[in-house]
Amino acid sequence: MIVPDPSVDAIDDVWESDVAAEWHDDLADERQDIYSLLDGIPVDEAR
Repeated sequence: MIVPDPSVDAIDDVWESDVAAEWHDDLADERQDIYSLLDGIPVDEAR
């Protein structure tokens, strides 16, 4: 049985946290939203 290296998980957690913090302002800016719920074509669930 292979035991995962816990330090790899910790590095992944730090990376994800850093990316989320860096992108927070851009993703929260409503001016960046180029689509709304009124855009596009409804999905045909029968297919």
